[in-house]
Amino acid sequence: MIIFYFIINATIVSTIMCLADRINHHIPLSKQRSFCFNCQHQLKWFDTLPIVSALLTLGKCRYCHYSFGLYYAIIEGSVAFWLTHVGTHPHLYITMLLLLFLSIEDQFNHTAHTWILYPWLGYLTLRYFNHLNLWLILFLGLLLIYLALFRRSLGSGDIPVILVIAVISNTEQLIWILLLSSIIAIIYSKAKAKHVLPFIPIVTLGFSLVTTYVDAIT
Repeated sequence: MIIFYFIINATIVSTIMCLADRINHHIPLSKQRSFCFNCQHQLKWFDTLPIVSALLTLGKCRYCHYSFGLYYAIIEGSVAFWLTHVGTHPHLYITMLLLLFLSIEDQFNHTAHTWILYPWLGYLTLRYFNHLNLWLILFLGLLLIYLALFRRSLGSGDIPVILVIAVISNTEQLIWILLLSSIIAIIYSKAKAKHVLPFIPIVTLGFSLVTTYVDAIT
């Protein structure tokens, strides 16, 4: 059954990545089936198999041999593994899928449709209201607004991302997530010599790592 769930999760992850790619490239969802962005050749069904197709083609288009790397296989495999073994709770599951979609958007052009998180944030707040550290959430929200509006060190779209993670995590987990995300951001900026970072993928990675090893660090 685990293999079955993994395949289903990999398919869902692949679909979300495809959706994000189409939006990033301004391609209508109603347009033809999946195709190579480089040569425009329509892909066969076996070209779109999650993980497997990218590995068999070594991350290249079968028609024009354009290399897109093993990026898709790595993301599909790692996120599907997380969903199968860690994110079995519906709230964690949905949160990760939303963060995955936004991460791909942010990685591509440093913008994301983070407004889709506000309804989910509202639901989670009501669901966990009795267990929330409201003062911490309020302080964090004000701090994020200050950093986004006055210090310009954070994008306004990053605010709902962090708040969703704050609501769904306990205080200790949140501290670890923010700490680990900061370390990853510093290492990434030094390695790539970039001053503008795609924050959502970084904090999503921190979130996934902490939730995976929560028993070991808390």
